[in-house]
Amino acid sequence: MFKPHERIKTMFDKIITSNEIKFNDLERKIYEFVCYLGRIIIKLIIEKQDQNIMKNRDKNKYRHKGYRETSINTVMGEIRYKRAIYEITEGNIKKTVYLLDEQLQIQEDGKVSSNLVEKVIEMVPITDSYRKTEKAIDETTNTTLSHEKNKASGIKRWR
Repeated sequence: MFKPHERIKTMFDKIITSNEIKFNDLERKIYEFVCYLGRIIIKLIIEKQDQNIMKNRDKNKYRHKGYRETSINTVMGEIRYKRAIYEITEGNIKKTVYLLDEQLQIQEDGKVSSNLVEKVIEMVPITDSYRKTEKAIDETTNTTLSHEKNKASGIKRWR
């Protein structure tokens, strides 16, 4: 079961109970802590919005088919959430859609936030390689992207 309050308390305790605190370590721990809180808030908002969509959808057009977990990489780290799956029939063809993804304009392919893609695009010319960009993204955000995913994200954005 998802219990963010326990994790928050543990993270906070680790920050304040260290015997020797160095400013850079404190800054990094606080940054990670705030990113964690941001991921929780986004997850809660996204899942609440999905519930609102489910209640207000055209029930004759969109047939609810359950939930599927997914994730999106952001500058705060990976956010895992569940969203509803709907079946829609167009002509004689049935297809699956995620109304939440459509409303939030989340692209299925890659699942990387636009903000993170922009960071990758900014870093590639400075670092002159996707491997160096991977390292720079790891150090300046709270997420990890492989150099291949950096390359794919940057290329897709320019198309």
